[in-house]
Amino acid sequence: MRLRELDADAHRVNSQQWPISVGEADARELIARRADAGRPHLENAIEHGLSITFAKTRLSGLVHNAQPGAVAFIEAEDAVGLICWLLGKELLEKTSAGFREIGDPKNALDERQRAEMLATIAADRLSAERAECSLIWGAAARGEITDFRPTTSPQAVLGVALRTVSRGAPPPSSPEHAYDIMQPGGGRR
Repeated sequence: MRLRELDADAHRVNSQQWPISVGEADARELIARRADAGRPHLENAIEHGLSITFAKTRLSGLVHNAQPGAVAFIEAEDAVGLICWLLGKELLEKTSAGFREIGDPKNALDERQRAEMLATIAADRLSAERAECSLIWGAAARGEITDFRPTTSPQAVLGVALRTVSRGAPPPSSPEHAYDIMQPGGGRR
């Protein structure tokens, strides 16, 4: 039962809303990127006397009533990029207002908070699995056969703990793995 409770806790943490600031930052980046890609090409008009052209985008789609898996490609003017270029500020304002309308800042979790909560849940889960495994091993000692859960951590089954240790100094190079250096006059070092 404890393992199910921990799974439900992890699901709740993963289902929590992200802060509005994360969504707004993503929206700013997306609109800026699309605006940059969708801006009209003005250079040819002043450098070569050609007409202004709008940015193009490549679209693909499946062709029905054709060979199975047939794909068509077209090049069309990038309307979304042009809108982002023309109305980027207004689009950001409307997006932020939409986030504020649907968002719940009190229940939002940022990346650090999520990581801390999930680490605590994982440690509690490992503790519960260790307790269950000790019962299974005790039953096995009495001759009872009970299988471990397929999702049980190998650490819990084996009764080991992972430790992070600092890496030692690398070993010195051996002669058979070193480069031969030719010296002037034909000698080797």
